[in-house]
Amino acid sequence: MAGKVVENAELKCRLRESQERAESLEIDLEAEKLKAKSADKAHKVIQAALDVA
Repeated sequence: MAGKVVENAELKCRLRESQERAESLEIDLEAEKLKAKSADKAHKVIQAALDVA
């Protein structure tokens, strides 16, 4: 019985760790999306400036 309790606790701990990693990856993904949008916007501004010149 005690072995099952320990195993259950370990599984819960690993689940929490996995959830935390997933949340961290989601945050990283959103940051990368924002960077890509900013880079795309900057590229369009530069391209428009070059087209005017």
